[in-house]
Amino acid sequence: MIKPLTKMYEHLAVKTRILEKLGERYYTPMVEREVQTAAIRQDDRVLFIGGGPLPMSALLIARFTHATVDIVDCDKRALSKARHFLSKYDVPISFIHARGEEMVIDRYSVIIIAKQVMPKACVLRQLLDQASSGTRILYRESRRAELTYPSRVKRVGQLCLIVAA
Repeated sequence: MIKPLTKMYEHLAVKTRILEKLGERYYTPMVEREVQTAAIRQDDRVLFIGGGPLPMSALLIARFTHATVDIVDCDKRALSKARHFLSKYDVPISFIHARGEEMVIDRYSVIIIAKQVMPKACVLRQLLDQASSGTRILYRESRRAELTYPSRVKRVGQLCLIVAA
């Protein structure tokens, strides 16, 4: 139920300034926690998988850290809307049309998987198979869900961090 509502909200918020600002207020504390948990810095290269049409988290990460962020999404329409939405901001963000599990990640030091990405376990498995030592993989997950790497996961509420070995 949450995923369809989030998708609908994001498609409306890219057109409505007040909904955009509400989204920014909602995501700011969450993204601040992600930046702190993953220790994201200006010299990091961040891959954000599942940016959607309103890539507020990617925008805030770029704003807070000045890191270069690449957004990947499998939905061309969502990427087009995201590109248009972010055109009014001066942030180092680029866009890639692909599926998260198909990405080559050797140039990224931080990878963030959006909560709506499906199938998350498959994406996470592919990323871990090719991640370099020290790559930080961050994802949001509901409390009741547990992916297949519980011994390697540092949990902070609904936020999960895996540092590749």
